[in-house]
Amino acid sequence: MPIKWIKYLPHLVIAILLGAALWLAYRSGFQTAYNEQQLVIDKAEKDKNAALLASANAYIEQLKQVQQAKDDQTAKTQAVGAQLARAQANVYRLKQQHKTGINHAIEQDKTDIGECINGFGPNSLRQYRRALGYAD
Repeated sequence: MPIKWIKYLPHLVIAILLGAALWLAYRSGFQTAYNEQQLVIDKAEKDKNAALLASANAYIEQLKQVQQAKDDQTAKTQAVGAQLARAQANVYRLKQQHKTGINHAIEQDKTDIGECINGFGPNSLRQYRRALGYAD
C-alpha cells in the first residue's frame, strides 16, 4: 500500500504547494486592500479635522468681529452718555443762571422804579430777552 501513495506524492506536494500559494496570494491581496482602505480612512479623517479647524477658525473670527462691534458700540454709547451728561449739566447751569438773573432783575426793577408789575420792568424784560436768546 505504501507504494501506491508514493506514486501520488508529487501530485500531493504540488497540490499542497499550490494551495499554500493561493492562500498566501489571498492573504496578501486582503492585506493590501486593508492597507489601502486604511489610507482612505486616514485621509477622510484628516479632511474632516481640517474642515472642523477651518470652521472653528471662521467662528472665532466672527466672534472677534462681533466683539469689536460690541466694543465700538459701547464706546459710542459711553461717548453719547458723557455728552448727554455735559449737556444736562449745561442746561441746569443755564437754568440756574436765568433763574437767579430773573430774580435779580425783578429786585432791581423794584428798587429802580419802586414797583414791578408781574416782572415786567426794564431790567426784567432785558433778562427775559437774554434768556430767550435775543441780543440786548
